[in-house]
Order: sequence, then C-alpha cells, then structure tokens
Amino acid sequence: MLEQVITKVISLVDYLPAETLTQIRTAMLKELSQYELVPKSTDLVPYTGAPQILKLFLASKKVDGASAETLKNYRLVLTKFLSRMQKDPLTITTVEIRMYLALREQEGLSRKSVSTLLAILKSFFGWLENEDYISKSPCRKIPSIKTEKRCRKHLTGEELERLRMECKTARDKAIIEFFYSTGCRLDEVHKLNLSDINWKDDSCMVIGKGNKERKVYINDRARLYLQNYIKTRTDNNNALFVSERKPHNRLGKRMLEKIISRLGVAAGINRPIFPHLLRHTMATHAYYSGATLPQIQAMLGHESASTTQIYAATDQEEIRSAHRKHVA
Repeated sequence: MLEQVITKVISLVDYLPAETLTQIRTAMLKELSQYELVPKSTDLVPYTGAPQILKLFLASKKVDGASAETLKNYRLVLTKFLSRMQKDPLTITTVEIRMYLALREQEGLSRKSVSTLLAILKSFFGWLENEDYISKSPCRKIPSIKTEKRCRKHLTGEELERLRMECKTARDKAIIEFFYSTGCRLDEVHKLNLSDINWKDDSCMVIGKGNKERKVYINDRARLYLQNYIKTRTDNNNALFVSERKPHNRLGKRMLEKIISRLGVAAGINRPIFPHLLRHTMATHAYYSGATLPQIQAMLGHESASTTQIYAATDQEEIRSAHRKHVA
C-alpha cells in the first residue's frame, strides 16, 4: 500500500529531474513508514444518531394525522437522504441539501419527484426547527421547485361508456360505478366495508388524507350495480370488494388498479386508465353539469380550494362548443 501511494505521488511530479524524484521517494519512504495506511471507506453508512430523531419526527407526524402511506413515504425518503449525508442531521447545511437535490436529478429523478423530495425535507427540517433541535431550517433558503402543471384529460362520455361495456362481471360493474359516482381515492375504496354503506341516503363515510372523514354519495346506477354485486357474494368478509376466489380476501389496492387498467385496455382506450382518472372524470363532469367549485371541493375532500381550481379550466372541446354557441 505504501509503495502504491508513493508511486502515485511521484507520477504527479514526474516532470522533475530523476535525481530529485529519487530523493523525494526516499524521504517519503522514511517518513511514511512510521504510519499505517488504510484506504478510506466509501460505503454508505447511516449516521448512528439519525434513526432516533427520525422516529421522533414520524411519531409527531402520526399524531398530526398523517396517513400510513404518507409516513411510509417519509421514512423511505428520509432514510435514503440521511444515509447519503452520513452526518448528524442537525449539522446538515443548505449547500449540502442543494447538492443532494441536484445529484438526485442527475440520477434520473423527475423534476416532480425532486419537488416532492424537497417538500419532505422542508417538513423534516421545519419540524427540527420548531422543536428547537436547530435554530434555523437549512431548507428556508431553498425555494419550492416549480413543475409544469399539466391538466390531466378526463374520460369523455364515449370513453366512459366503452369502459362500462367491457365490464362482464357484477364486481367489475360495481367497481367502475362506485369509483365514478363517489370520486373516492384508491386508498379510500380499498379500506371501505359493507357496513360503511348507508342505504337510507345512498352514502358512506370514508377516511381521506390526513385521517379526515367525509361523506360521499352513490348515484342510482352505482347503487344498482353495487347491490347486484353483493347478491352474488357467498363470503362473510365485511370488505366492500373482495377477490373472486376463496378465501375471498379484501381486494388490495394494486388489484383494484389492475382491474380498472385491464378494462381500459379491453375497451380500446389508447391511454392508461386508473382509479384516480375516474375521480378526475367525476369532478370534471360535475363541474360541466353546473356543480360549483366549493361543492366539488366537498365531494373530493380537498383541503385547499386551489386544488379544486383545476376543474375550472375548460378544455378545447368546451371552448369550441362555446364559440359555436356565442359567436355567430
């Protein structure tokens, strides 16, 4: 190891006379022979103090009402971040965070994902500041990352009907109509039970983001298909949607996504079809039918009205229709 180090150093100054290089080599051998040279480890080893402070942060977020999915995402993102930093999180600087974000983007992370990552770091260091672990969050000087907002195109009336026509089983029909009618998120539907349905007013209570409860409604079509589906079931599971094979377990979120995606492919719709698109479609159709933004905000369980504002953006078909109607 000693010879290798000396050789590398000598190679950096090989423009010097041979006699001088020999003298340098002799001097280095004499001096460095008193030390043990060990290669520096470049393995990623998490700072040993990080796990405890991360546990406290996650516990605090749980008390604040963060969902299990949110807590899981926080844990994954922050564990990776702290492992890369390899230092006490209380000493991490603004420059180091900027460099980390730039590195993740170079590694192929999308700008939207980097924006989400920064939001989590802001939450973590903001908590450290509020709890007096640090005097000032290093994220304060880092502005939120602007991402291009693209208006997701909702399902047209024809596409929705084609999707419905591909539903061959009572369960498929119930799933499509329930998602569309209620505008529920995937996680909300996954957790629902049969006992949550109030048939007297065709509604049910769901637990949304931030562990907040809200009432959603079932239209006549969804009510009919849901009741038909329930009649076909022979299991005793209280879950709203279950697997077709025994032991008829609650349908997982991934399976619900697969069912809706499969129906979209079978219907010949040339773009991905997923649960949140049905939620988006319901809200858009409601807006075009005359529902106000506050009403849609309540239906979807949006905490901020700005999130609902996207449904006020009319698409080209609406503009064309308005032009034909109002411009002679």
